[in-house]
Amino acid sequence: MVNFIRSAKMEEASKKEIQRNIQANIPSDLALDAFDIHSILGNSIEKAFDYCTSHKHVPQYIEVVIRLHRSELVIVVSNPIENEEEIKKAKINSFLVASRKRIHDGLQHGCGLRIINQIAQKHNGSSRVIISDGRFSILVSLAIQADNNISRRLQK
Repeated sequence: MVNFIRSAKMEEASKKEIQRNIQANIPSDLALDAFDIHSILGNSIEKAFDYCTSHKHVPQYIEVVIRLHRSELVIVVSNPIENEEEIKKAKINSFLVASRKRIHDGLQHGCGLRIINQIAQKHNGSSRVIISDGRFSILVSLAIQADNNISRRLQK
């Protein structure tokens, strides 16, 4: 999974001088569907990359944090935003898009966020967008199955 985080999109971000901060502590025996995790990361990182490359005057960074918390895997992908109030007004499919300027292709962003939400629900988790202090973050939590060794260790 860590190799996926260092995907082509993150390498491209490096070439475009977008700072990358990755904090991932993921056990190798995690019993979650790798395709679902990759879909969450791929959609989130691509959204952050697109925003950074289209808004050169904001700080250029993408942060990815993945950690276990209680009996959940928590994934947070963040990037800077330009105008919090404008973004909070632009809603598509109950999720927020990166900017009003890009609302014409917002269905594309809304689709990626809808996929993330569906995956979270599939794993008895949740997803939400947080806009605060000049940051746009997608937070996803996925329940770790009860028969998973990690879940049992966390409950002790």
